[in-house]
Amino acid sequence: MTLNDPFDATRAGREGNPGSPGTTGASGEPVGTSPDTTNTAYGRVDAAHDQATIPDPGAAPEVTTTTDGGLIDAGISDATTAPSTDAETTDPSSSEFHAADDDDMVTIAKLVKASKIALLTTVTPSGQLHSRPLATQEADFDGDLWFFTQDPSSKVDDIRSNDQVNAAFESGKGYLSVSGSATLVHDRSKIDELWSPAVSAWFPDGKDDPTVALIKISAQSAEYWASDEPGVVSVFKIAKAALTGGQPDVGENKSVDL
Repeated sequence: MTLNDPFDATRAGREGNPGSPGTTGASGEPVGTSPDTTNTAYGRVDAAHDQATIPDPGAAPEVTTTTDGGLIDAGISDATTAPSTDAETTDPSSSEFHAADDDDMVTIAKLVKASKIALLTTVTPSGQLHSRPLATQEADFDGDLWFFTQDPSSKVDDIRSNDQVNAAFESGKGYLSVSGSATLVHDRSKIDELWSPAVSAWFPDGKDDPTVALIKISAQSAEYWASDEPGVVSVFKIAKAALTGGQPDVGENKSVDL
């Protein structure tokens, strides 16, 4: 930086008096702030610095070059260089989404059916994420998820503001995360179709209550971790991996577009 100081005329590399006011270093920072500071041909020297840490004003500037291995300059070693192409910036360990096949749909349907509760995450009008537990319905998964709700409610307000949601499921069969777009449905015939004694416990005024509504999630993508082993076996594998090192094999993990 450059200081607007009438004394800011002495630069590193010119002789100066120890502690002289207004003296600046090679990068423009003020030096000579204490009696221990001395300006030399190489920059400044004081109790907190030695010549090895001060740039030589006469040295050639550092040059950044691009190689097959990435970017290299005088301040970055080969071990920490950045990739030189966009393709190399992709993390090979990151999940890749593939089109769901019939087996994926069967697995997702199984995980939904095995779960009693889903955590529905919505985006509030202020941009925050808000998750709530909702009871899963008996309907077989065919690409859509259905949940009962009350309208008006805060989650309904969120959906009207931003229809992007996520539903997370957990059961003894594994874990499932489904992302998609949500819409509000007031179709009385659909409410009649999905109504059950379990639902009536949450709506004491019955299915004819005008505030009863449905949230329909049109699934866009999903990631699942599915296992046919008993939960105790999975827990044992996790505990064993924690003790011996390595990653436990507790089932199939896939990311799919729906």
